[in-house]
Amino acid sequence: MSHQDWKDREAAESAAKRIEVVELKLYRPSNGTEGAGFFCDWCDYCERDKDEDCPILADSLAFDVDHPRYPREWVYGKDGPECTAYVELGKPVPPPKDEYTLDLPL
Repeated sequence: MSHQDWKDREAAESAAKRIEVVELKLYRPSNGTEGAGFFCDWCDYCERDKDEDCPILADSLAFDVDHPRYPREWVYGKDGPECTAYVELGKPVPPPKDEYTLDLPL
């Protein structure tokens, strides 16, 4: 193995060590009142639901939290329940992420 191969390998191992694995705790409102409050706080002001057609919201109502199609965007954050896909009204909605590419820290 050449010197450059070792340097490349060390760089890749260093980057792999910096990847932090975070376990998500999915959020599901416990009742209709809590759900209405969450919708009001997040969905009512989100560009993704401006036409009331957000698939995240629809899937949250259609599937149980342990179902694979339950939205992974609804999680418990440091300040309570949040939607990680929230986009402020008037801002462009980013394109969908490539599910096969990892985000690496820079």
